[in-house]
Amino acid sequence: MTGRRLPLVLALGLVLVAVVAGAWVWGGERRVRGAAGPIPCPREVVVSFRTDADMFAGAERVAGIVDVESVATETQQQAYERFREIFKDRPDLLEIARPEALPASITVLPTVSADRDGLVAALRAQLPMADEVDALDCFWAPAPPT
Repeated sequence: MTGRRLPLVLALGLVLVAVVAGAWVWGGERRVRGAAGPIPCPREVVVSFRTDADMFAGAERVAGIVDVESVATETQQQAYERFREIFKDRPDLLEIARPEALPASITVLPTVSADRDGLVAALRAQLPMADEVDALDCFWAPAPPT
């Protein structure tokens, strides 16, 4: 790679990591079928795609899998808008980011009884057009209720 392209590729890689982490951290509270109440940090699976069309096709395939509680979609433009909000105080990153550089994605919430590793393997098999299939875990524990 040329000297100018390498920093751009590295920066866009960091952007991708930040967007996925942002989706995980700021994704909001979700309810899981069979759970007594909201689970503030569910074990989600995020599937990334190069295009919105591939993402929508993938979301249709995933919706029919038995171990899937819900599927949330995010287009490249939506990822870009969320990125701009997260990094609004970083004009250096905003200047180089482009919607087409960010992945479209689906966030899959497994059912309470699902074998998440088995689900990840099934998603990889059923979604050959996906760039990545990543299982997310909590890195923090919510504070106990007061």
